[in-house]
Amino acid sequence: MDEHATPNVDTPSDAAQDKGVMRRRLGRGLNALLGGAVPDSPAGEAPANDAETELKPSDEISVELIERNPYQPRKEFDKELLLELAES
Repeated sequence: MDEHATPNVDTPSDAAQDKGVMRRRLGRGLNALLGGAVPDSPAGEAPANDAETELKPSDEISVELIERNPYQPRKEFDKELLLELAES
């Protein structure tokens, strides 16, 4: 055998396919963790269009009610970047 040649080695998945054995999978899959797809709206109702969605007074709060996050690592903010973000 040539010392630089790659040996022909069967991987576990190759061996399982040759024997007709199903390959065992790890875990149960994402559906077990996250659940299946959830419909966006109940049957018979049309989904709301984002462009048509309007804010209700209950969706708005006063700026004075917003509290500073004590875990916010940033202490200084670029005012120009904040204005750009607010306009977007």
